[in-house]
Amino acid sequence: MNKDITLEDLGYNKYENHPKQEANESTFTTQDNPVISYKQEDAIGIEEITFDIWGKKIWFKGYRKDLKTQIPCPINMQELQAIYNKCKELGWIDE
Repeated sequence: MNKDITLEDLGYNKYENHPKQEANESTFTTQDNPVISYKQEDAIGIEEITFDIWGKKIWFKGYRKDLKTQIPCPINMQELQAIYNKCKELGWIDE
């Protein structure tokens, strides 16, 4: 298995949102929260993996176009390896 695999290698497109303000634990933020999102879309649906920079959380979203509804977003082992690598890159995991 390639340990250097990225989500881009797996066909995901990267989108970033980095507001200029600093983290403030006493303030709830929504759109101003810095995130890095990876989206993959095909004829059936959309999968999105989002890294919450300040909260150090990962969000998974899936959407089925034909059903017009959100669905669970399963990940495979390559995606799991790429997510692990991104967490290391962000400094969330020490080795």
